[in-house]
Amino acid sequence: MENILEVVAERDNALSVLETGRPAQPEAVQVLNDIGMWTERFKKEHFIPKHINSEAQENPEIRKPWVNEYVRLYNEAKRKKYHYAMLKQKEHKKKLQEIFPKAEIE
Repeated sequence: MENILEVVAERDNALSVLETGRPAQPEAVQVLNDIGMWTERFKKEHFIPKHINSEAQENPEIRKPWVNEYVRLYNEAKRKKYHYAMLKQKEHKKKLQEIFPKAEIE
């Protein structure tokens, strides 16, 4: 049954590409969420176009003031993770250099 559903979905997608030039599934786009992190969302149709909708034309704040602390903590955790990964990589290179002293390790 699952294979039949996959075949039907593939056929619908191919038919949509032939008719409209676009796949049947909505496109995924990268957008900033409320916290200021990039996330993937799917495009969707709206009843009112964005250039006519007055609410969409207002300049929304990208980040609310209460979010700044969490963004700072998130970025700090990301930097710490990267720093420890680099230290681990250096230690690994050092051990390899001790084992193989004549080798050029990048």
